[in-house]
Amino acid sequence: MAKYLPSTQALQCFDAVAELLSVTRASQRLNMTQSAVSRQIAGLEAGLSVQLFRREKQRLYLTERGRAYWEEVRELLRRLHNASQRLQGKVSGRVRLGVEPAIASRWLVPRLAAFKQRHPELDIELQTDMEALYYGSASYDIAILYGLGDWPDLDAEFLMADSLVAVCAPSLLQQFGKIQQREESLRYPLLHHTSKPSSSGAWLRAAGLSDHEIDALAGSRLQSFSLISQVATEGLGLAILPDYFVAADIQEGKLVQACDESLPCEERYFVVRPKDRGEDLAVDAVQQWLLGL
Repeated sequence: MAKYLPSTQALQCFDAVAELLSVTRASQRLNMTQSAVSRQIAGLEAGLSVQLFRREKQRLYLTERGRAYWEEVRELLRRLHNASQRLQGKVSGRVRLGVEPAIASRWLVPRLAAFKQRHPELDIELQTDMEALYYGSASYDIAILYGLGDWPDLDAEFLMADSLVAVCAPSLLQQFGKIQQREESLRYPLLHHTSKPSSSGAWLRAAGLSDHEIDALAGSRLQSFSLISQVATEGLGLAILPDYFVAADIQEGKLVQACDESLPCEERYFVVRPKDRGEDLAVDAVQQWLLGL
């Protein structure tokens, strides 16, 4: 047996720094000082007689041997954590859940209290950076993604469909009347969604308009669902938004559906997990809860 056996704390520090590539962020996650984390890493490298990290232009990188070691350490820590939870008969820890800001604020957050009642010792860290979520730099344990469910590095399970609805303030509906066909939306002042994919663009294309014709339309152009719904509530235009996003506003009477017909979307929401991760009881608990909503 090897003479040097690293402490669990040293391995936890190494795991955090290896994932985040930042001593500062690792210390925040571990609730330790930066100097304490640095000492643990230095002691680990000295004990192993191996350089685990290299620093170039004030940035931290794993060495080739460090990355290979991290893959094994991460699996050992996960197995140790699972074994301890099984022994104690409870699920605890922190799960990093990646989710879009819109679905987090309007769909997920109102349900978190119920989750906390079920799992009081399990914490959820929400990661809502859209670019990191969809373009590969996220460090989530589990996520809710929008698409066709065909991500090659992820295991995906269907969560819920997505439909778009046309909504406006009650006063605007009284002024312009009920929409029977989608092309009748054009008699309203329109609120255009400028992010991609565009909810208003999808609605107007379904009404028979070309992208060129949509670009030529008058109306305010706004980037986020939150801002669009707020402007719509003020009676300034017709908004095309996901049904989950406006459900509470409709129930409270702030918005009304201007058209009874919704527009089903081809893309849907999925609960996803990285394929290279093994069993994790805490992540399993979050996944089971999400899929049961």
